[in-house]
Amino acid sequence: MPTAAFIETDWDDLAVERQVDNAIATRQTAVKKSSMKLGPYNGFPGEIRVLADWKLKIAINLGLIPKPKQCSVCGAIKGRIDYHAEDYRRPLLVAPICQGCHLALHSRHRSPGWAKNWEKRVQSCGDSAKWFEFLAK
Repeated sequence: MPTAAFIETDWDDLAVERQVDNAIATRQTAVKKSSMKLGPYNGFPGEIRVLADWKLKIAINLGLIPKPKQCSVCGAIKGRIDYHAEDYRRPLLVAPICQGCHLALHSRHRSPGWAKNWEKRVQSCGDSAKWFEFLAK
C-alpha cells in the first residue's frame, strides 16, 4: 500500500483524526456519512474511502481543518476544489485539488489517454518537489 508521507498539511492529521473519532463516538457531529458508492483506489476498498470522506467532512465542519481553496496541482482557485488522499490509513493527510486534476489523477491508470492527461498536468505544474510528482505512474 502507498505512503502519504509526501503530502504535507498545516495540521497534525493524526491529532485531528482523534478529535473526529471522538466526535463520532460521542455523537457530537450531525454530518452524515455519504451513501455514494466508490470503487477501490490504491488498494483501498470503496467503503474505506467513504469513511475517509466522512471524517474529512466532519473535520471541516468542526473547523479542525480549513475548506480547500486552491488546487495544489494546477493552482486553480475557481470551481470545485476538494481534498485528495493517497493513503486512506491517514484519511486527513490530504492535499487540495480541483475537480479536473482530481479526475485526471484518479483515472491515470485507466487508459493511455488518461495517463497522458495526468502526465501533462504533472509536467506543466510541477517543480520537482510537489507531492503529486512522487505518485506512481
